[in-house]
Amino acid sequence: PNPEALAAATATLPKVVEPLFVMALTWAVGGLVNLGSRHKFDAFLRKLLKEKGSKASLPSSGTVFDVTFDVESLSWKPWLSTVPAYSVDSKVDFKADYSSIIVPTSASVCYTTLLRTLMRGDKHTLVVGPTGTAKSVTVQQFFAQGLDSTFEPIAMAFSAQTSANQTQDILDAKFEKRRQGQDKDSGLAYTMWGPMLGKRFLLFIDDFNMPKRETYGAQPPVEL
Repeated sequence: PNPEALAAATATLPKVVEPLFVMALTWAVGGLVNLGSRHKFDAFLRKLLKEKGSKASLPSSGTVFDVTFDVESLSWKPWLSTVPAYSVDSKVDFKADYSSIIVPTSASVCYTTLLRTLMRGDKHTLVVGPTGTAKSVTVQQFFAQGLDSTFEPIAMAFSAQTSANQTQDILDAKFEKRRQGQDKDSGLAYTMWGPMLGKRFLLFIDDFNMPKRETYGAQPPVEL
């Protein structure tokens, strides 16, 4: 690594550790609460940080959920300020394209950033919330615009009639044969399947809870 860049990063580290920890704590613990409880969590966290002499320097306006810590400027910023200002192309036909226009909001920018962070950390993510809160749209937009080139997306939607066989068929159709061989221990032949070399699959399942339950409550597509 570049010695100068390494020295600069080492000098900056003490200034970013605490704010990044506060942000991680906010979403790891506070991300589970509902909208009304966010204000209670915000008040509790601010009080705790003050009692412990924290130097995280949270902004006085809004809640801890409304801001993110920018490592470059070493400051807290509203989520919307981390993306370019939105503008509608003058060529857009509002009558034809109105339903497909997606305007970024503070929430969508926040959740997209969190998704990207979790994805890079190899974390499985369950996006939950009431109907009509743009969960699917946010993930789909992230798939369309926010993926690294090393990821190969697979999108599918469950329904009440989705079976385990259908789910496996959809996944198998995306796999490529990587190699064949024989297991050294058992002597059994095997075939390894997966994405293209240098790629990783990223699977998005919409309506994850939809498959019909069996007699004893099992949902084979979900288990698969």
